[in-house]
Amino acid sequence: NVQDLSGLDGLITINGTLEINTTEDFQSGASVLNDLVTVSGDLKVIGQEAVGLLSGFTSLQAVGNDLSIEDGGDELRVLDGFPLLASIGANLRLKNNDFLEDIAATALPLLDTSGDIGGHLHVEDNGSQATGGRLPCNDPEVLRLEAAGTADMANINTGCSP
Repeated sequence: NVQDLSGLDGLITINGTLEINTTEDFQSGASVLNDLVTVSGDLKVIGQEAVGLLSGFTSLQAVGNDLSIEDGGDELRVLDGFPLLASIGANLRLKNNDFLEDIAATALPLLDTSGDIGGHLHVEDNGSQATGGRLPCNDPEVLRLEAAGTADMANINTGCSP
């Protein structure tokens, strides 16, 4: 397991997939991801400590395939970040984030037009431990992200409350 992400510092493009998957602390903070603009494949942020890096994607504009945010534990209560992300080639997946109860209005603000997400918005098994309850399906930000997809969320959604 790599616990020092300093090798990513200054990196602008990743041709392929970036998977950050850990429950262990990182020696370098989220700032090493500040310059990343494009990931041509999947971007997977998985694990309680990994979701702490979400604030580092301040320059990210495009993900070529899936963007997955999974298994956030109690570190992910409100999804925020990705201020410049304008395109996800396939699916946006929010999965098994037990304490997720809200998506901030400032999260993914440029994903607001049909086709910005090339596939589905997958919201699966989030908020089961959240004090405020599960992420509501009718949350304005959930609806905005659903509208940005090219396919309806309703048939695949198992992770928000009606």
